[in-house]
Amino acid sequence: MMPNTLSIESNDLVLELHALLQSVDPVRWRQQVEASARQRLDRIRSKLRETLASHDVPPGDRRLARLYEGLQSLAHQIEEVRPRADASAARLREEWHLFQRRLQPAYGSLAATLERLALPVPSLRPTNYARNVFHITCGLGTLSLVQFVLSPTGMIILGCGFAAFCWLMEALRVRHDGVTRFFMFFLGKIAHPHEHHRVNSSTWYASALAVLALCSSPMATSLGVIILALADPVAAMVGRRFGRVSLRSGRTLEGSLAFFVVGALASVAVLAVFYPALRPAAVLLVSVTASVFGALTELFSGRLDDNFTIPLGSALGAMLVSGLVV
Repeated sequence: MMPNTLSIESNDLVLELHALLQSVDPVRWRQQVEASARQRLDRIRSKLRETLASHDVPPGDRRLARLYEGLQSLAHQIEEVRPRADASAARLREEWHLFQRRLQPAYGSLAATLERLALPVPSLRPTNYARNVFHITCGLGTLSLVQFVLSPTGMIILGCGFAAFCWLMEALRVRHDGVTRFFMFFLGKIAHPHEHHRVNSSTWYASALAVLALCSSPMATSLGVIILALADPVAAMVGRRFGRVSLRSGRTLEGSLAFFVVGALASVAVLAVFYPALRPAAVLLVSVTASVFGALTELFSGRLDDNFTIPLGSALGAMLVSGLVV
């Protein structure tokens, strides 16, 4: 009974921490949220103390022992970087953002431990401008390869080879912690917290490219990668900053609308530049359909990584209508 109680209490704590870290995200931050954030932090500190005081290190079960140690580490880190109540407004902003950055790894580790205990919690996807730049650069680079460098056969060879390499690295990460540390040394600044413990988004993106190379046309592939590259980060930023109407899986109506608009405009630009023979009506229909499919795929991705689902969904939408108008 005791281990079960520990895992349930920990699950509630981590959900509360998720809500706190989301509320103080740089894009969401407003001075008005400081009071509610501090109240939430005080609740978390109190619950942490109670949980740790009422449980000992669970013997025999390594997962529960790791969970208990993770809670101890979290309590220590919170006290270490807890924002000072007497700081100025400008300093408070900096301290809360530092708090968010420093607590992200702890959240990712606890989330991974709870998932092994069949108590999954939401992934934390904080605003990360370096990741957004990397995201866009990868998309534009892939688009350039498809349009200027690779033949369809070359795309299959490169796409499948890249995916095979990424999955090999994932297999090595499971067996050797040093491989994870090596990759995170280079990718730590652009990685989300859960990617330290789960399959990273680059691997899912490589898998999507392999599927597109095998099953899709160059035009549909181009739309899939450009919609992911541009619409996805814009939707995330708009949703965090302006999102008021919640839909599902942390997505908002405002973010989904931003995804659709940016995805459609990006698709029109790609078709206008690389497929100038298409009639304007065809360009508009293919672009809108690809963007709608991409937005819906992002909304319903659930636990599937949207770096895998969005390119496939957008390309599928483009292929479904391109045969009618091209």
